[in-house]
Formats: sequence, C-alpha cells, structure tokens
Amino acid sequence: MCFNNLETKFSIKPITKSTGFLISGYQRIQFDPEFLTACALAQKGEAFILNLYRQKKLLLAQPMIKRAIPGEGHLYDFISPFEYGIVYCSPETKKSDWQIFARAKRQYCRFNSIVSEFYRYSPCNNNIPDEAECVDRHVYLDLEVEQTDLFANWNNSLRRAIKRSFRQEIICRISSTDSDIDTFMTLYYNLMKRRQARNSYFFSLEYFKTLLQYCSNSWLLILESKSGLPIAGSIVVGCGDLYYHLLTASDPKYLASRPNERLIFELFCFCKRKKGGKKLMLGGGDTGVKNFKLRFSKLTLPYFVTRQVYSKKLYKAACNKKKVSVLSNFFPAYRI
Repeated sequence: MCFNNLETKFSIKPITKSTGFLISGYQRIQFDPEFLTACALAQKGEAFILNLYRQKKLLLAQPMIKRAIPGEGHLYDFISPFEYGIVYCSPETKKSDWQIFARAKRQYCRFNSIVSEFYRYSPCNNNIPDEAECVDRHVYLDLEVEQTDLFANWNNSLRRAIKRSFRQEIICRISSTDSDIDTFMTLYYNLMKRRQARNSYFFSLEYFKTLLQYCSNSWLLILESKSGLPIAGSIVVGCGDLYYHLLTASDPKYLASRPNERLIFELFCFCKRKKGGKKLMLGGGDTGVKNFKLRFSKLTLPYFVTRQVYSKKLYKAACNKKKVSVLSNFFPAYRI
C-alpha cells in the first residue's frame, strides 16, 4: 500500500523469502529477509518493511512485525523485530521527512485496523525519532579489543570461573543440527519455566530451525561436557560490524562448571573472528541479569523505545476486554 504527495511516497511491503539485504550496502541483521522471516515466526505475525521515498530515492526504511491481536477479530498491532528494531536513514533525510513518515504510518494504521505500535530501537542505531523514550542502558563488548586485554581487565573471580570451565575440558562448538536445536530448545524452555516467563517467550521449533538452518547470519554455540553431553548454548545473530547475543540457556545441574561465563567468553571470541566486527550487544534485563553482564563490560549504550496508540477507542476496548487498565506500565496493556 502507498500514500503519496507531490514529492514523497510512503509504502509498506511484505517481506518475502529472498537472499541479500533489503537495502544494498546496508548490512544490518534487521534488514536481512531471512532473519525477518524467523522473527515473524517468533512473534506470530508477518514481517513488513515501511519505506519513504523522494523521487524514487529511499529516505527512510523501518522493518516491522504485524501481529493479530488475540480475540479481537481483524485487529492488529505493530512491534519491532525480536529483539531490536532499527531505522535506515539516507544522508539526504531531513527532520521533516521523519514527520512525513510518521504521519503516513499513522494514516496507514488507522485505515488498516492497526491499534498500536511498540518499537525497541537497537542501542547501536542513531536514527531515533524525537518521541522515543530512553528506558535503560544496555551492555556491549568491544570486539576491537584484543582477547588477552579483555581477559586481563576482568576481575579475578570471573577469570577463575572461565579457567575452571576449561580445566573441566568443556568444549564449545557451532551447530545447526536438528539434535542440537532440540537440545537447546529444551534447555531454553526449562529456563523460561523457571523464570515464569510469558507464553510469548516460548518460541516454536519452527522458529529455531528457521533461524539456525535458514538464516545465514545466525549461529548456535553449544557447550559440551567432557562426556559429550550438551550443557548450555547461546544464539548470536549479526553481520557487518554489529552482533547481538539473542538467546541463552544452560542446565542448572552444571552451574558449578560456570557455563554462562564461558559462553560470553566464547561469544566474544567467535564474533571477534568475524571480519569487521566492532560491537557485540549483550543487552539489558532485570537487575540480576544486567549485573551479570556488567561483569564482562562496563560499556553501555542508551536503549530507546516508542509506544504509539493509533486508535484510542480500539485500544481501550481491547484493554477492557482483558480487564486491564490502559494506564498499565506494560505496553500494549491488552497483551498482559
């Protein structure tokens, strides 16, 4: 669908399975159609790309996942691809183009029963709209630091934990086999159950297989005990100079072997071997999770989100049906 005026054109197009990035020369995982296809499975929606052109020249582009609102018939909402979204801006983009883009998107949403939008912006993306709110600071590792220097900067406790893992002859390997994906999914599900996570975090087997067997910019790192038993794993995605630690899980019976510390070390080593890598985003989380990440790096970047309601009437009705307040801190409130 398109919205046009004399100079600009706004369009929204579904993502189809294809090779190559959506924008030539712009290597960001959020513009990889393979990755967006997997995100749509994780978030139970459809992947789209929103574009703004001036005289056929691309000014702005934003990947988005469109989801049906459960129990609401033909009502939908927008959300950023899991875990972070990003906006492309050309060098010619002006502040007024952002305003045109926002108005066109709002018009599209009102005409197409899209009730709200929640967007998480990658901390490594400087293209943030004025209305975005900084809600946290997320941790990252500097991939341009030498491995020996990074290790030397960690405290004694952290270094001992990783050395203990090596002494116990735990190995790390890269895998995309059905067996290892099943194992990681089991570890991940058990972790989500222990944390009493929302149902939306219990991703399908189809998602994991699509991400790890179809998307060329994602990898599963498996830690294996001396006896050959998988005890932990992490998924990392990315390309160019930027990588993201997406998901992780470990078997609590092996925590004495310090698998979580070892995984961060292995992720750093793996991403550093990728040509041109500069940052590995570890993300944020609750106090305990974030403090764990801060043991590896004190480097942080501001984390922004936007919350948009495109139809107050429909938003309120959806909240009333769920018996939740529209003023809830969780957004959108009807998905509590």
